[in-house]
Amino acid sequence: MSKAARAGGIEALVNGMRARENNELALSSVVALMEFLNTQEPKLAKKYRRKAADCGLLEAVHDILELNGKSTAVSGEEGSDSPSSSPPIRSVEVSALVTACANIAKLYALRSAFHKEMIDLEYLPALLCVAKNSVADMELMRAIMESIVRLCTYLSAYRTTDTNYDINPRMTQLLELGAVDVVAACIRQDDQGVSSWGIGLLHEFVSRGVGKQELASSPRVVQWLCRKLSTAKYAYTNQLILRSLWCLCITTKSSLVDVSQPHNLRRILCMFVNESDTEAHYWSIALISRVSVYPTTHAWILDSPLPRALKGLINSLGANLRATLFPEIANIISRMCHSIPLASVLGNYPDIATACHLLLSTDIENAQLSTAMAIINATATSRGFLKTVVNDDLHQKLLGILVDFKREQAQNYAAKCL
Repeated sequence: MSKAARAGGIEALVNGMRARENNELALSSVVALMEFLNTQEPKLAKKYRRKAADCGLLEAVHDILELNGKSTAVSGEEGSDSPSSSPPIRSVEVSALVTACANIAKLYALRSAFHKEMIDLEYLPALLCVAKNSVADMELMRAIMESIVRLCTYLSAYRTTDTNYDINPRMTQLLELGAVDVVAACIRQDDQGVSSWGIGLLHEFVSRGVGKQELASSPRVVQWLCRKLSTAKYAYTNQLILRSLWCLCITTKSSLVDVSQPHNLRRILCMFVNESDTEAHYWSIALISRVSVYPTTHAWILDSPLPRALKGLINSLGANLRATLFPEIANIISRMCHSIPLASVLGNYPDIATACHLLLSTDIENAQLSTAMAIINATATSRGFLKTVVNDDLHQKLLGILVDFKREQAQNYAAKCL
């Protein structure tokens, strides 16, 4: 193989890929090139990948993907921007060629050294056009979507003189080319690889503030995201889903209402079953704090694993997250203490009382204020909860806040509690 490489074999194979009128030659060239690119010797593989790229491999792969993305789009219904749910009309050779090129694109997308080059070659629109017309081909979609997500991830660091602002125009371009429909089609798939990369692309969009309104308007997107939450084991996609739901909920009220529905809320609350997935807990808390403004959610929250998880969660939060999430936890408790329907049972949950003590002991003023408000609310709604939460230790904590003359509002709340 090394002799063939030195004799110009890689360059000859790249040239063979450019034989547009001879798909058989192009396919044979791609298959042979993969032998070089995937050689078992890491140093040689790295050398061959660089040499192939220098010989124009990335341009050749892009041209094949772009040509087939456009040709299958033209052969479909005119004027349709939605992804095709049936395989595109391609010959066996062309299908194999497109899949092989998608795998080469993925091979290079796995290596950040080639990201800028691929982005400059307009790989993102070419890959998306293939995806729009290949949703039924799971093998192809896995490779295509992984490449798109990896290149989009690089965009946060990639800037040129004309992209020095928050919303990268290349992300906007994908949106205009129909990325929302591709994402929606992917997250509905049973294939774990396709759905996971679809979730990854959705997260790339909403976390950057691109297409949030369009994605939130996609039918049942919240329900499908919640369905993909997994409690079986630690899953990185859980974090992406929860972050994405948060971004959608702060964008549209309809998304917030959808998350508050029992069949969706239950899936989020179940995240607290897995004690090790702390980041999923953080985003779940942020979401639950948002939906707890709806009284219909309070009984679901109370009967979920959340109350039992509160002590561990409060103790495990890092300093950088406490200022954000302690007030959110306190807000959830305060709203439940204000709930008349929960009044008779709230005293049966000592974990919530323990959480109140922990939150009052923090130096996060907003958390102390909301916790004090929870106790004030309980004086009007739930004497059972007061019996659980009030003891000498609570009195000492409130007195400590009362004599802190630097925080007048906290003093007022502590005085009302006492």
